Amino acid sequence: MIQRIQSVYFALAAIFSGLMFAFPFYSVQVLTENVSFRLTSGVAYGLVLSMLAGATIGLPLATIFQFKNRKLQIMLARVNQLLLAGLLVVCVLSFDAARATAADAASVAPAMFFPIGGILFTILAMRGVKKDEALVRSADRIR
Repeated sequence: MIQRIQSVYFALAAIFSGLMFAFPFYSVQVLTENVSFRLTSGVAYGLVLSMLAGATIGLPLATIFQFKNRKLQIMLARVNQLLLAGLLVVCVLSFDAARATAADAASVAPAMFFPIGGILFTILAMRGVKKDEALVRSADRIR
């Protein structure tokens, strides 16, 4: 059901993915000016990052409403974990490309770590779904 704890975890995973649009990925020191790069502005692999971030926002939200089909919820959560892992890899590749082209120092910003939080909340949500599945199976044995 929608009021279960895994729904909260799926919502938090979607929020973490959504925060990637609000915070910069990395900052590059160019001469005396510090330039921050956000998901929507000039990031290397920007289109791929935007598509993956959008998918990792929508998928957990859609998974919340699949509460009657727990096996589908688990499968969608695994797909979301893969997408978040891919998003993290593309974030690192984007940062590496910026660091290679920057004449001066480059530093990681908060949005680089949001996919890790999304993965953790998705794992917690999967644990909740599996507990519900075990509870339903045990209730079926009693009948």
